[in-house]
Amino acid sequence: LPNVLICHLKRFEINYETWENEKVNNRFVFPTRLNLFGITKEGLAAKEQEQKQSTQDQNSSSSQTQQPQQPPQQQQQQQSQTNHDYEYELCGVLVHSGNAQAGHYYSFIKERTHPAKKGQWFRFDDTTVTEYNINKLEEDCFGGSS
Repeated sequence: LPNVLICHLKRFEINYETWENEKVNNRFVFPTRLNLFGITKEGLAAKEQEQKQSTQDQNSSSSQTQQPQQPPQQQQQQQSQTNHDYEYELCGVLVHSGNAQAGHYYSFIKERTHPAKKGQWFRFDDTTVTEYNINKLEEDCFGGSS
């Protein structure tokens, strides 16, 4: 997986009755943390292995000798380390205000390098940069109604 993941949503579509572009304002909720392990080759293989193990456990009788398994704590620790490699944290959002024919773009960006401001969010709007409260993300970016 890439170090930085960019997701782009197509939020404009053509209205085939009027033949005009229209902005899609439907509500779209996105997380601030995203783990893609479950949809990777490794994640799908792990899920398949878990299903096979579960089936084997159900089919085996208590009189049969079972192979020793890792302690649950060690399994969880390995899973946590593995999942961390597939985790992304939101660091920016590009917002369009207006309609399909005209509008304005601005962005919310999380500081990731400056030690004193690391983790702080900012709104970039043309030549103006202001601090941004990430708790307003739903109100400012998800669109539609809840």
